[in-house]
Amino acid sequence: MFSDDELSYADATKSTGETRLGEIPVPPASEIMDDPEFDTKEISKEIFEEVWTKANDNFYSDPVRKRQAIKSLPFLKGRKKRSFEKAADSFMAIANKLFSVISLSIVAVPLSAIGKNIFSDSPKISIFDIDQLQAAIVANGPILITICGVATFFGWHFRKIALNIYDLLEN
Repeated sequence: MFSDDELSYADATKSTGETRLGEIPVPPASEIMDDPEFDTKEISKEIFEEVWTKANDNFYSDPVRKRQAIKSLPFLKGRKKRSFEKAADSFMAIANKLFSVISLSIVAVPLSAIGKNIFSDSPKISIFDIDQLQAAIVANGPILITICGVATFFGWHFRKIALNIYDLLEN
């Protein structure tokens, strides 16, 4: 545990943050306590176990990843793991809805142009006239491209956020 309340640890299989296992034996506690570089205090075995467990269970104990996540998603600062999971699920749901809008737009815009012309009082195109059908689709093309472009941009952006949060939860 560091003075900024950062928790990191190292054991035989994993390390987090800047913490690594030492390559040489640790000096006696009295020698470390006498060194002015360190601000030490003795704690009980129970407190050590509590801090050790917290560091191991802390899903964002890697300070670099934690800072990156909080910087990009400040509303998650100080939140628990479950909040991160819910945020990731929400971002993924939004992305999926946007991709559904894209699929629907690709079908709905041309069909709405066809339907409008078929069911209007004076139809302008025949459903069987390919040239007129193509002209109707081209006339509605800018709307279709705009809808799909904006939805694609935001869909990929929200999916990236969700995947980054999921990755953070895995580490």
